[in-house]
Amino acid sequence: MSSKLRSAAPSPAPWRAAASALFLSLAACTTTPQGTNDSQVDTQVDATPPAVSANAPEAPAPAPTSTTVTGQWEGRLSLKLGAFGQASSAGSQMAFELDVKNDLGTLSLSTPLGTRMAMVRWQAQAVPGQTTAQLETSDGIQAFDSLEGLTQQLLGEALPLQAMLHWLQGHPSPALPFEPSEGQPANEPRSFTQAGWQVDATALQEGRLNAIRAETATQRSVTLRLRLDL
Repeated sequence: MSSKLRSAAPSPAPWRAAASALFLSLAACTTTPQGTNDSQVDTQVDATPPAVSANAPEAPAPAPTSTTVTGQWEGRLSLKLGAFGQASSAGSQMAFELDVKNDLGTLSLSTPLGTRMAMVRWQAQAVPGQTTAQLETSDGIQAFDSLEGLTQQLLGEALPLQAMLHWLQGHPSPALPFEPSEGQPANEPRSFTQAGWQVDATALQEGRLNAIRAETATQRSVTLRLRLDL
């Protein structure tokens, strides 16, 4: 009887064979190729560069940096204004101390005997070409939206003070067009015309800088001479 029961019992061989076949099939799908470990597979996947669309915009070029001036100068200046229309010629001499650090500047003007006449302070704004300025005299403090307007009030003529900061370094301002004088190099002239002024910085190493604006139909002549303390 026991032999009949054993022969009637279902054999486990068919489902075990099927399970073994399924296991081997799954293992074959996930088996790492010979000679390659898991870290190498991850590295190969990560190293694949992402696809770049043909219509993707190019990265913007970096904005050019602005040219700034830093320095300290002191000495004497002579300013001569030519006669023009109803205005007679005039002239003045004064001592000056100039301190510039990038976008901030101060200019102290004194009489030849040392009595302070005026203090000028300015700061460049975020918008290129715009500057706020302040003039302090014995009459009080006045605010201006440009250095040209301030120098017009103080000296009787608008002077290109921001360009002059570069002239004091012996070269034209990079913010304005210029024309080299005859015989001067085109890139770094020591004598040139800029903003209507003929500038001579050839003797700057000896402490001399001259700038002349010729008379025209709409403006008087101006001669500016700086003598620096070296």
